[in-house]
Amino acid sequence: KNVFFLGYSRPTTGGLAALVEMQSLLVHKLIVDSHHRSELYSNIHDRIAKYNAYYYPKGSKKTHSDHLVFRGLYTADVARAIGIDRPIVSSAFSWNPWRFILNLQLEIL
Repeated sequence: KNVFFLGYSRPTTGGLAALVEMQSLLVHKLIVDSHHRSELYSNIHDRIAKYNAYYYPKGSKKTHSDHLVFRGLYTADVARAIGIDRPIVSSAFSWNPWRFILNLQLEIL
């Protein structure tokens, strides 16, 4: 339970540094927050099943690229797991059109 692999996920397009940074934040949270660690480990098999059902639905064709992750979705999933996620709509919205475009661009990337 104390061995962590950083950089093990392979993004489809760039972004490995962002993935490793999010993984590092997750590892830090698991090391320093024993309550969060025990909560995560208590239902890890359910979480894996839910993740697989969402990203690889039954009946979908298996491909050679199934191990690849989309950087934005992966980092959002990890952020949600450690409690630092931001809803895209509320965090990107602004009455200033220029700021809205910039915020939305940063949220999607």
